[in-house]
Amino acid sequence: MELVGGQDSLQRVSLLRSRGKVLIVGVQAGATVPLRMFDLMLVRGHLIGTTIRGRTHAEKALLADLVRTSVVPLLAQGRLRVPVDTTLSLDRYADGYARLAGPGKFGKVILTCG
Repeated sequence: MELVGGQDSLQRVSLLRSRGKVLIVGVQAGATVPLRMFDLMLVRGHLIGTTIRGRTHAEKALLADLVRTSVVPLLAQGRLRVPVDTTLSLDRYADGYARLAGPGKFGKVILTCG
């Protein structure tokens, strides 16, 4: 799942298993990227783009309900965990943004108060 986009975001296509998928849901670090199409072709990979922005209020409500009923219980049971890359105090928000935009991030960048 690609959350930020940017120059290096599709280099991971070469890491896909056969019939693997790359889901693009964010492009904050850049919406235009180079892609070695042959890498995608070799693994018969799938490149999927989606956004919630263009959906109707009803579709957004259905998605929110699906997350509430399917994902939140798994988080509460510890069966699903969200990887954390970096935790910073709120006053270091600029460092957090730089980490989001930089290469090699895996997981959430969390800003804390206090």
